[in-house]
Amino acid sequence: MLTPKDKLDAKGNRNLQIVVTTGCDLFRCSNCTQLLPFRRDYRHMTLDCFREAVASLADWPGVVALFGGNPCVHPKFPELCAILAEAVPPQRRGLWTNHVREHGEVARATFVKGVLNLNAHGDAEAAKAMDRWFPGRVIRESADRASWHSPILLNWRDFGVTPAAWEGAR
Repeated sequence: MLTPKDKLDAKGNRNLQIVVTTGCDLFRCSNCTQLLPFRRDYRHMTLDCFREAVASLADWPGVVALFGGNPCVHPKFPELCAILAEAVPPQRRGLWTNHVREHGEVARATFVKGVLNLNAHGDAEAAKAMDRWFPGRVIRESADRASWHSPILLNWRDFGVTPAAWEGAR
């Protein structure tokens, strides 16, 4: 397994994402990379924990991104943005979200010069809201199409596998 530094040295992914919440405003994406529709133990990272996570990345030369669920549903999203802004230069801040919700203004102030993954997951209203604050930076196809970046999750029953065969395969 490569460390983040190894990947960076190999010209790999320069993004480190901090999962600040397992909360999401969709809960309908059966292929969610975080498997959130199958969870009910939603949690939000504390500000102290986030501050410590950001401080631990002080020497990281790549992007430090907010991720979740949807980071914008975190009840302290503006405070998370302020902490990130204090420690990380604008071009190295990142936001992965499906909807900025009521946080468009603070999201724009924090991330407009940074790296964005604005994927509306088939929600035209979310795409419109994000495009208001980040014109031209929303994943174009995401306004009317579900996400295609997700793993495919399958149920063994859909393939005619018997319960006995499934138990034997586990």
